[in-house]
Amino acid sequence: MPFGTAMVVLHDLREGGPTDGATLSLELTGENHRGVFIPPGVAHGFAAVTDMVITYLVDGYYNPRTSSASPGTIPTSRPTGGSRVPCCPSATSRTHTAATCQRAAAPTGRCERNAHGLVVRFAFASRLVRLVAGASLAARAEPVALVRPVLMTTVMVTGGAGFIGSNFVHYWGEHHPDDHVVALDALTYAGVRENVEGRDGVTFAHADIGDTETVAALLAEHDVDVIVNFAAESHNSLAILDPARFFRTNVLGTQGLCEAARRVGVARFHHVSTCEVYGDLALDATEAFTESSPYRPRTPYNAAKAGGDHVVRAYHETWDLPITITNCANNYGAFQFPEKVIPYFTTLALDDQPLPLYASTDNRREWIHALDHCRAIDLILERGRVGETYHVGTGVEKSILEIADTVLGHLGKPDDLKTIVPDRPGHDRRYVLDFTKIGDELGWAPQVEWETGIAETIDWYAEHRSWWEPLRDRAPVAEGSAWAS
Repeated sequence: MPFGTAMVVLHDLREGGPTDGATLSLELTGENHRGVFIPPGVAHGFAAVTDMVITYLVDGYYNPRTSSASPGTIPTSRPTGGSRVPCCPSATSRTHTAATCQRAAAPTGRCERNAHGLVVRFAFASRLVRLVAGASLAARAEPVALVRPVLMTTVMVTGGAGFIGSNFVHYWGEHHPDDHVVALDALTYAGVRENVEGRDGVTFAHADIGDTETVAALLAEHDVDVIVNFAAESHNSLAILDPARFFRTNVLGTQGLCEAARRVGVARFHHVSTCEVYGDLALDATEAFTESSPYRPRTPYNAAKAGGDHVVRAYHETWDLPITITNCANNYGAFQFPEKVIPYFTTLALDDQPLPLYASTDNRREWIHALDHCRAIDLILERGRVGETYHVGTGVEKSILEIADTVLGHLGKPDDLKTIVPDRPGHDRRYVLDFTKIGDELGWAPQVEWETGIAETIDWYAEHRSWWEPLRDRAPVAEGSAWAS
């Protein structure tokens, strides 16, 4: 490494050896001048962390076009190497792939000979690929989890016209302006095309995730590298009145999307789930849900999301679809459809209308700003381990009563706008996530303080009446009255 920084991954394919199936990752920089010996039978690849030059010393003519490995593949992390799957190109194949693929900037390279053999140098830009990591090199009996490098030049965001999806589209464009985003949405009552259409670098696609043929065609047409799946029916109250639509979208729709991804091939499929798949906790419980907590959904929405999670994992285990999953706390922020509690209370209070509070006013939820959620997903795409689940939480819990008081207080509205309505059936008491794993492994932590985030969110709705007022009549549920009888 005469210049720059790269992360290098080695994967041992030598069956029967003491490190068979093991994976090693290490950082090379122009400062430490470290070298890596790559013996026959060990696959390798690298990710450019910064613009960099990497040097190979080889004992013969180096020609990636005639390499015995298939271009653009790296072995899966199984004890005996396993099958080859689409991935970021290995170091031997990338020189050919980057030179011929329009999505990647062509590297520069030159060859020279010295007393030790043929030296091959290639220069790469850091935008070609993001970070890669792996397990320590040691003898193992079990499969080794490998973080596959991901070329991210085209990202498909499903549910892209919805609340978190559109926030993610905006976030991605601001933080990765060279990437192309395909925002796919079925435009049900909660989808707002104007949230994303017309933005630089964004193509809007009106389609249902359950339409496998259409989605597969879009993946191929736009040469999509990464799918981030936000698409879901998500309103618990509506799920009580029309559960079938939730299972159609959240389970069968997710299966259709996974199938399209499997057929076409993507570098990563990230699936967004919820804390609610685990059931609920007692209000005085001291524990929190972990990534290993059992699924115990109590409502049609929760059960449908749980079913979708199982579909995604099944596609990973059966067909090696390179997936990651996040279970997230309740999100809040701009562009949330005004049926959800924070924009619902805010828009009602702005018009001096009563705020309907469920009778169990002490039931509470953990809250996270949508942009903190977007940052977590970005980090998982960059460094998360394939096949893993990560919790995204904050530890900030607020009851329905506290939220109503915050909204009314911020807007200077009277307390007597609060009114009590019957609980919806299956009203969960409490959810809270243990998000230690994402902090320890990836260094993520929430950045938006509740007091700041909620104040900015309330102000956003106060300033954007033209956005939410036309949507209010679309809401299919009258909270409290729909099941009062």
